[in-house]
Amino acid sequence: MGQLYYISTLEWNEFLKSSLPEWSLYAPVRQDKNLAFERLSENNFNSVELDSYRATQPLKSFLFFFYEQITNIKKYPNMRGSAVLGLKACDLNSLQLYDKTFLEGEFAEPFYKRRRQDLLLISSDCQKPIESCFCTVLGANPYPEEYFDINISRISAGYIVDINSEAGEEFIKSKKDFFKKVVDRSILMKREAKRRAAVETVEGFNSHFDIKAPFLNMLRQKLMSKVWNEQSKTCVTCGACTQICPTCYCFLIEDVKSDKFRYWDSCQYTGFARVAGNANPRKKVYERLRHRYLHKFDYIHESFGFDGCTGCGRCIQACQGKIDMRKVLSELKKDPVNSNA
Repeated sequence: MGQLYYISTLEWNEFLKSSLPEWSLYAPVRQDKNLAFERLSENNFNSVELDSYRATQPLKSFLFFFYEQITNIKKYPNMRGSAVLGLKACDLNSLQLYDKTFLEGEFAEPFYKRRRQDLLLISSDCQKPIESCFCTVLGANPYPEEYFDINISRISAGYIVDINSEAGEEFIKSKKDFFKKVVDRSILMKREAKRRAAVETVEGFNSHFDIKAPFLNMLRQKLMSKVWNEQSKTCVTCGACTQICPTCYCFLIEDVKSDKFRYWDSCQYTGFARVAGNANPRKKVYERLRHRYLHKFDYIHESFGFDGCTGCGRCIQACQGKIDMRKVLSELKKDPVNSNA
């Protein structure tokens, strides 16, 4: 598609308000120091922030529910008529892994497939990254480049609107009078300047960490590093890092009478790897911490050719033990190869 339009901030707000009777719109709403997705209404409309950083919840919350009955797909409402606004590149990039996991192969997971097809993705440039962001370390940018239906970029008193799919075009079709074709090159240059500034901001936040993807070979060399044990000492095995992660997809299925329920699981839980006879290959906390990094940067990379991390920094913010993935990787790089754990 690649259709570019321009719309003033006032017109964009009027457009969204006029869409509320027909659509369920979810957007990041300010809650103290954080942003959380809420369904839009006249009551919270003025608290919406589309231009700053990513919301606390990952995109998977809309596509891969935390807890759900999976016995009968017909019992579950689809996401048709729903749109999520304010998604950032680190959210959208998680779809690369989720699509591989749930849509490709001999069997497509029906719940994910239906929601993925129905949910409209309206992203926006990350113009105010925060200190936990590290997408550039992984070779990504703090602005969407793919997977979105519509992307908006704040420029002065309006937005550049990038339509990337037929679904996105259909969303604005009935109210296209709000949107004007972008013909002024100076507006596009302003967007590029803002995007470069965001890249430089993220790079500045991470300049004191001596790390750059890919990490596959380094991690394989540091399996016995003492860093794993040192960095895991403050871990309380709460699983927050995996629950908040946009790419973690491990789940557990529970039988309750004639029904089956699925909920998110975590490789950081003590019993996650436990097998018959009560054997557990990852009894110790540092072993589970190490596994998470190996899964993100080794196993997934080996299987699909890309990392299982988008650099969103949610795990850094959520960790009760203040474990920073960037510091772990930096310390591993400095540690002698094959040191004793």
